[in-house]
Amino acid sequence: MSQHKGRKIGDLTVEEYEDVIKVYNADIYDKIVKLNNEVNNLKEDNAKITLELNEWKRRTALLERDLAQVDKRQRRTNVIFKGLTENVSPKAAVEEVCAQLLSVTDIEVKGAKKTFQRDGKMSVVVELSDENMVSNVLKNAPKLRNSSISVDRDLTRDARQKKAAMMTIKRDLAGIDNTKKIIVRDDRMRVENQWFYWNGEKQLMSGNSDGKAILSNIFNGNSGLNGVNLEFNRV
Repeated sequence: MSQHKGRKIGDLTVEEYEDVIKVYNADIYDKIVKLNNEVNNLKEDNAKITLELNEWKRRTALLERDLAQVDKRQRRTNVIFKGLTENVSPKAAVEEVCAQLLSVTDIEVKGAKKTFQRDGKMSVVVELSDENMVSNVLKNAPKLRNSSISVDRDLTRDARQKKAAMMTIKRDLAGIDNTKKIIVRDDRMRVENQWFYWNGEKQLMSGNSDGKAILSNIFNGNSGLNGVNLEFNRV
């Protein structure tokens, strides 16, 4: 092609013009091959990065699960009292409520930490000696119903979010039919005799079944159920 450089296209013979086209096409082909190779290399690099990213996500998910399990285990002997009078120490306030209102006298408080206070009232995280003592306290919790004090498990952040979502659903379901027996226990909800929970993808489930379908059966296809937000991301 260099031998024809500087000459006008109109001055070339047919053979010379065809020679120019062949050289030009060969140059274009080489560039296309080079670009294809670069693209293929980028695809390979991207595939490797994707595999590494997925592996990182998997390991992170496992680590988060393990940390959540550790956190949950550490809270098993904890309860949270809310609405306690602030004029005594947290430990003394807890022991007084347990003895006088809950009728739980065999209580052993290993630790009590104030987490919130306002208007002379405080919330206290309490560590008890064992899980049986926690069960005994929670079993007698209904005795506090007519007081300003409440007691609940010390749930993890994830469990608190799940419980908050269940409590909102409970309120909305009661607005459809207040004759149904609905209770929320920790991060689960029972409607009549069916238990509901959030699975790993934060979908409402009942056993291995879709929670929405089970609720529809319980409420006999009540159209009001269509207006209830059954998604976890509502909170």
